[in-house]
Amino acid sequence: MKKALRKKMVFTVLAWLVAGLIFFPIFWMLLTGFQTEVEAVATPPSVFFRHTLENYLAVQQRADYFKFAWNSIVILLGSTLLGLLKHDYRMRDALLPHNCLYTVVECSAAGERARVIGSLLNFLYAPQDPQAAIEKTASPECRIVSLTITEGGYYVNQGAGEFDYSYPEIVHDLEHSHEPCYSFGYLAEALNRRRQCGLPPFTIMSCDNLPQNGNVAKKMILAFAERRDPALSRWLGEYRAFPNSMVDRITPATTEGHRVMVREKLGIDDAWPVITEPFKQWVIEDCFPNGRPPWEQVRAHMTSDVLPYEKIKIRLLNASHQAICHVGRLLGVKPRESLTAI
Repeated sequence: MKKALRKKMVFTVLAWLVAGLIFFPIFWMLLTGFQTEVEAVATPPSVFFRHTLENYLAVQQRADYFKFAWNSIVILLGSTLLGLLKHDYRMRDALLPHNCLYTVVECSAAGERARVIGSLLNFLYAPQDPQAAIEKTASPECRIVSLTITEGGYYVNQGAGEFDYSYPEIVHDLEHSHEPCYSFGYLAEALNRRRQCGLPPFTIMSCDNLPQNGNVAKKMILAFAERRDPALSRWLGEYRAFPNSMVDRITPATTEGHRVMVREKLGIDDAWPVITEPFKQWVIEDCFPNGRPPWEQVRAHMTSDVLPYEKIKIRLLNASHQAICHVGRLLGVKPRESLTAI
């Protein structure tokens, strides 16, 4: 009788311990109001954001839950995608009907492997509600804003290497600073609201494919802010909040053929899937004043200097691709994949 009672007590204690491990983190998040949340905002919607950044966020969420990594920076990690341009309605219409779920398909010689990404929480279409986009990035919960605006989106005067104020969109956003229409104007207005509220600036993480992208972003954004309000530029310049980054992953533009393949072979009806290769490399300079997700836990490479990795990519990977393309032209073969199959 005593032996059976002892076994029952041990089982009860173990059951309570297991239940505590599972449910305590959830209750703690509810009680603290998610105070340790790190929220990322990406602007504008891009293939990079969906195939790399969101992929890492989704893997991080899964790792955090199943490893019970509740003492890390990230307890609840979510992101919002901002569409600043008029044609971004197409991405909005593809994502919102599916609660912002979408598919990343890794294609290799072994076949296709699909993963549904669920770390994207919202899509804001700025042309429809610009104030909502500004308020989102100006809110205390926003810690990181990633940029994928292409090399031309930084408005660099290639001759002088300085900011070019002559673009019509720059002129518009400087003259209508509280009602911006373009990326730098949105960033400056959100940052100015944070400054007025006593909040630190969010980290601006450039993810564009150009050398030392964080340094370029810092120089150009500070120049824009200086023309708008010198005090804003000085305040922003005091923070080390412009990390450099480099990504390496082949991701073609989504075609109708890709949509058909995902629907027929994988059974997933996705209006805008992301097709990519299994390999991925993301190197990030580790300077995030407001905290960041523990991306190193999911094999992102955090470093103090991105430049050596950029040189490796340009001199080895990009150079070899260029050499293959030249051989392909001589053979009359256009797609790189067809050439490498010869």
